[in-house]
Amino acid sequence: MGKLIVLMGKSASGKDTIYKLLKEDESLNLKQLVPYTTRPMRAGEVEGEAYHFVTEAQFKELLQKGRVIEHRSYNTVHGLWRYFTVADAQIDLSKDSYLLIIVCKSRALFRIMRFFSSRGSFCTS
Repeated sequence: MGKLIVLMGKSASGKDTIYKLLKEDESLNLKQLVPYTTRPMRAGEVEGEAYHFVTEAQFKELLQKGRVIEHRSYNTVHGLWRYFTVADAQIDLSKDSYLLIIVCKSRALFRIMRFFSSRGSFCTS
């Protein structure tokens, strides 16, 4: 069974550096779990690399269907931006291990743990 490695930390805590090092280590064979966001795509970003970009309506539809594992919302000067993890075809813990990075929100980690443990595919060590 695969593992889900979640890196969680505050902004500028070094999680991006650790994430990059883990991702580059081919011996770990980690697949990137791409989170979703409702924020606009920035110059140079590519759909599906760092994020899947969706509309607020698409977020609400995924939420209604029970496919949102966890979500965080931020009020910015540009409006409300959401970041979230979706139970989609990219996750198959029966055969692969994944790497996910989130900003420090313990509630998000607990939701991820609850989601995968309810499916018999999450344990802590």
